[in-house]
Amino acid sequence: MKNKSFTLIEILVVIVVIGILSSFILVGMSSITSGANIAKGKAFANSLRNSLLMNLVSEWKLEEASGTSYDSWNQNNGTITGATTTTDCVSGSCLSFNGIDNRISYSISFADIKFSTIHGPSTLELWFKPSLSSGSGRIFSDNCTEWGIYQSGNIVYGAIYTSVALGEFTSQKWYHAVVSHYHPTGLTNTVIKSYLNGIAGGEAVLTITTQNGYLDSPYYVADDACYAGCEFAGIVDEIKIYNNGLSISQVENNYYGGLNRLFVNNKMELVEYGQRMGELEKSMVGK
Repeated sequence: MKNKSFTLIEILVVIVVIGILSSFILVGMSSITSGANIAKGKAFANSLRNSLLMNLVSEWKLEEASGTSYDSWNQNNGTITGATTTTDCVSGSCLSFNGIDNRISYSISFADIKFSTIHGPSTLELWFKPSLSSGSGRIFSDNCTEWGIYQSGNIVYGAIYTSVALGEFTSQKWYHAVVSHYHPTGLTNTVIKSYLNGIAGGEAVLTITTQNGYLDSPYYVADDACYAGCEFAGIVDEIKIYNNGLSISQVENNYYGGLNRLFVNNKMELVEYGQRMGELEKSMVGK
C-alpha cells in the first residue's frame, strides 16, 4: 500500500481547525466560570441583603409629595413641611429641600428603634444630592445632632456622640453616606466608622458612658431645631436605620446597588458611573 503524505496546506488546515475547536472549548469554559462567578456574586449579595433586613428598624423612601413621611418598615412616620417631590432619585421619587424652611420631623422613641442596648450598636444610611458645596446643613439628625449625618462646607460628617469626617463632596451629585458604630469589647471600646460612596472615611474609638443621642427626639431631615442656620439644601433619598454595625461588604453592596439604579434610570452619566466604579474597585483592591 502506498503511503500518503500530507501537504503543507493540509497540515495548516488541520492546525487551524484544532485552534478553532480549542477556542470554542475555552470560551465555553470561560462562560461556565463567569456564570458560576455571577451566581456566587448574586448569592453573596442576597445573603448580605437578608442579614441587613433582619437588623433594619426604620426605612423612609421619601416618596410622598406632602403630609406624612411613611416608615415602610416600622411605625416611625414623620411630618413633611414644605419639601417638594422630584424624580431625580436613586429609586422612584424622593424629596427636595430648599435649605430655608423645608424639613421632615420624626418622633421616634427608644422603644421604637429597638437598639439592643441604650448605647447601640447602630447604623444610619442615606443618599443625598447637595445643591450647595458650602454651608452647614443637617441631612438627617436627632435633636442637637448627637446622632446623624450633616454637611459642613464641602465635607460630610457622621455623628455618634462624636463627629467623624466621611469625605469631601461637590454639589449636584449623588452620594451614599453611612455612619456606624459597635462595641467589639464593651462600651470602653466603641468603634465608630464612616463611609462615603462605599469607601471608608474617618473613624474613632471612644468610651460611651451616657446615652448618645438616641432619645433626643424629634429627628429631622434637612434641619435641626437645636441650631439656627443648619437647614440642608438638596435632595435626600432612602434613609435607613439599623440596630447593628454594618460591615464594609454590606456598605459596598448597598452603594453598588444604588449606583446601578442611578445609571440604569439615566440619573447618572456613563463617564461618572465609570469613575465611581473605578474608585470603588481601587478601594476594594487596597483593603
